[in-house]
Amino acid sequence: MSREPFEHAETLPTAEGGSGARGTTETRHTREQLLDAALELFAERGFEATPTKLIAERAGVPNGLIYYYFGTKEKLLETLFTERTFLPRLQAHIKEAFADGYANPRLTLIQICTDFYAALQHNAPFVRILSHEAGLRPIAHTLVRQLAERVT
Repeated sequence: MSREPFEHAETLPTAEGGSGARGTTETRHTREQLLDAALELFAERGFEATPTKLIAERAGVPNGLIYYYFGTKEKLLETLFTERTFLPRLQAHIKEAFADGYANPRLTLIQICTDFYAALQHNAPFVRILSHEAGLRPIAHTLVRQLAERVT
């Protein structure tokens, strides 16, 4: 089993702001800057207390680009949940660990717990958003439920 922390998936944006394989380097970079800034600020301040203007300032881009790439602040949050989650990769890692019928169950469980802890630590801002917003925002609650269903 690999000991690498689980990072978010790479997704290339299209010129319209959606996901796809046609995005330019500048488009990808700007979109990633916005996602990075939103992740940090939502984790620090919470979704409601983070205005889009602050996200744009942190990303170093005009505020209108948030709406260009994501449409709404809620869609930006949804994009974080779908693109920056480490849970499906963790699930695949767990399945891989149990696929070896000759592995020591105790050592396998210890490895899975260790990997899960490392993933939580490495993705702390995302975990803070998950834990905080799931109880406050219907969209976050729905997304957390969908993520859990994908992982189980």
